[in-house]
Amino acid sequence: MDLGRIDLLVQEGFYGNRSDFIRTAIRNQLVAEADAVSRS
Repeated sequence: MDLGRIDLLVQEGFYGNRSDFIRTAIRNQLVAEADAVSRS
């Protein structure tokens, strides 16, 4: 199910491929968790 949604976003041109989506998701998560990481 998740891969289908990712593939749809790629097909619609939001991302170049699955890897682009995954890299963007990881970057966004790291930014969101930056405070917790810096406190560790």
